[in-house]
Amino acid sequence: MLTVTLGYEGNGVELVVEDNGQGFEYTLEKAGFGILGMRKRAHGVAGTLHIQSVPGLGTTVRVKAGLQEEKLRKRIFQLVKKKFMSILPDFNAR
Repeated sequence: MLTVTLGYEGNGVELVVEDNGQGFEYTLEKAGFGILGMRKRAHGVAGTLHIQSVPGLGTTVRVKAGLQEEKLRKRIFQLVKKKFMSILPDFNAR
């Protein structure tokens, strides 16, 4: 099962993607281009990326970023929602 949560409160936004899949042994030293790319993008918006994965139990990816303007938060939310709607036809943002 895949769970995607996008929320914002105050001056921040958080995106959490969780699954109950195979998981993997995560270390920064073993990070491939995909994880390094996510880190770079999070850093580009002055955010943080946290990955927690346990073999056999799944993975949680959490990105947090601070926002300064309400308008920007709404724009980011709409862009993420639009992207998920195009990827996952049954995605229903709350």
